[in-house]
Amino acid sequence: MGRSSIQKLNTKLIVTGAQTVSDCYYFSLFESGNKRREIEVCYSADFEPINFGNKFSFENETPGSKEEHDEEVEYIFDYDEIEKYCHQFGLKIQSVFTEKEYTILKSEEKQKTVNDFVINLIEKKSKPWWKFW
Repeated sequence: MGRSSIQKLNTKLIVTGAQTVSDCYYFSLFESGNKRREIEVCYSADFEPINFGNKFSFENETPGSKEEHDEEVEYIFDYDEIEKYCHQFGLKIQSVFTEKEYTILKSEEKQKTVNDFVINLIEKKSKPWWKFW
C-alpha cells in the first residue's frame, strides 16, 4: 500500500440507523477501518442489545438517557440519543433528503437529491413482472 492509500484509511466513519416503527436504533463508529463502538437496540422484538467497545466520555453507565420511574432505572437509546451522539462528533442528522447532494458509491453516476435518484430509477424501470399488457 502506498502512502496515499494509508492516508485514505485514516478517517472516522459513523453509521446510524433508526426505525421508529419497529423501535430499533443503531450507532457505530469506525476509526481507520476498525470498529471502535457499536450500539444496537430494538425494543419491539426479543432482541439482545449490542453494546460493543469502550464507552464514550459523554455516555452514562449504559448507552442512552437515564430515566427513573418508581425507583427503577432504565436507559433509553432512541432517535434522540443517536442525534446526541452525532452532535458529540460535530454532526447533524440529515432529515430533509430533497436538499442534499450525494454520490452513489462505486459509480460515476451523480444525483442531485435522493428524490431525483428515485424518480430516475422509476423512469428507467421496465414494466413490472406482474403486468401483462
